[in-house]
Formats: sequence, C-alpha cells, structure tokens
Amino acid sequence: MQSILVNYSDFIRVKRWDFDFFDPEYLDVINQVKQSGWIVKTLSEIVLTLTDGQHGYLEHTSTGIPLLRTTNVFENEIKMDDVRYIAPEVHAEIKRSQLKPEDVLLTTIGTIGIAAVVDNSIGEANINQNLVKLTPKPEVNPYYLALFLNSRIGKIQIQRTASKSVVPIVNYLRLRNILVPLPPREIQDHIAKAMGEAYAESNRLRVQADILVNQSKESVERIILGQEDVT
Repeated sequence: MQSILVNYSDFIRVKRWDFDFFDPEYLDVINQVKQSGWIVKTLSEIVLTLTDGQHGYLEHTSTGIPLLRTTNVFENEIKMDDVRYIAPEVHAEIKRSQLKPEDVLLTTIGTIGIAAVVDNSIGEANINQNLVKLTPKPEVNPYYLALFLNSRIGKIQIQRTASKSVVPIVNYLRLRNILVPLPPREIQDHIAKAMGEAYAESNRLRVQADILVNQSKESVERIILGQEDVT
C-alpha cells in the first residue's frame, strides 16, 4: 500500500477526507493540465448548465419521450436500442433535464465518466438521475468537451470526485471544479473533426469484421452439413 503524506490544512481547504483525493497520479494530472499552454478553466466556467436528471421513480410507458439512462451512453455515442419512455406531460414538467442537440451527457454511477454528445437524431428526450447534462457555452465545441471527459486526464479528475463505495457515485456538483484545457475554438473543431473521422473509420472496420466473421460461420455451417465443398 502506498503511503501519502497530507497536511491537515489541505483536508480543510478542499473539504475532502479520503486519501485517494490526494493520490500523486491525480495531482500529476492537475499539474499537467495547468502547464498545457492553453487557457485552463473549470467545467462550471465553460458550460451554461450542469445538472443531473430527475430523482425518484418515474413511471415508464410503452411509448412517449425517451428517458436516457447510463445503459444508453457509450464513449462518444448514444445508443437508442434499449430506451425507456415517459409520458409527454411528465417530460414537460421536468424541464431542467430536457435534452437538446449538442448537450453532453456524462455517466455518474457504476462505470463513471463516460461522455457522449446528443445529436439531432435523438429528438426530444430526458435523463434519469444517473446521468449529468452539460450544455457547453458557444466557445466550446461539445465534441471536444466529450473527448476531453473521455480522455485519461478527464477520467482521472472525474474519478477524483466520486465517492469511494462498492458502487462509485459522482456527486455532480463536484464536477464543477474539473480543470479543462481550452484551446481556441478552431483547434477544438479540428480535434473533434479528426477524432470523429477516426471513430467513423473504426466503426466501418468493425462492421466489415463482423460481416467477415458471419460469412465464415455460415461457410463452416454449410461444410458441416455437407452443403459446401471444403476444397
């Protein structure tokens, strides 16, 4: 077990009593961010809103407005194939967690710190209490912000905000102090475009690989059944 020497005044300053908060890996990331050469701002300074979803039970319906959960949010992708729904009138009442295009979603329980951008295809939707919605200011590319949160330097800071329990849970209010290096918007756009193309190519190759595997399985089945010549 690694020993960490922490001054009592540091505990008082940050109001945290868990030693993991002062882990050298965390502190090293903070120093790297501050020395990045870019303007560095806290998350609260670069977003218009930062809120979690509605707490408590929401009655699910067979149709209606999608209610996104952690199971819908993947790294840089939102999947709608396992969606719960709420009634439109319920959605209308919980305005603070209503989604719009270019909001960034972040998981805050279980596998924490997974971020993705809401795109135009999703339409009206809402979130439950296990997701956080971030609405970036105009000078922040939402895809750049999601990429940062999904990066090692983003995840380490997010993990720093989590409670150390059997199931890690992020207190979303602590996210406000995460430090974000903020290059000029044109550089953010370039980074987002390059990574978007990389993800698209990765998905294309994955689809091709799945097709190849399925074709091979079908061929093996035909051979087993004597419907195809091995030679």
